[in-house]
Amino acid sequence: MKNYIVVVLFIVASSSTFAQVAPKLQKLDSLLNYLYANDRFMGAVEIREHDKVIFSKGYGFADYQYKIKAHSETKYKIGSITKTFTASIIF
Repeated sequence: MKNYIVVVLFIVASSSTFAQVAPKLQKLDSLLNYLYANDRFMGAVEIREHDKVIFSKGYGFADYQYKIKAHSETKYKIGSITKTFTASIIF
């Protein structure tokens, strides 16, 4: 019985916290889905608040050729983007 009460309290506490953040995250998710649907974005997004992950989702494909869906822990190759950072540091 004691474990049941702890679980219920945890659910109530987390749902009230999530309810405050949820509209912003729903808007973000909607925007990223729109961008993905229009071939403008493909990647993984994770938003943290202090030490807690409040949003984590993958959009698109981890491997387009084999149609493997991306998830929040998909690792991507960064390609040539490091050249821009290196040039900025040199300047």
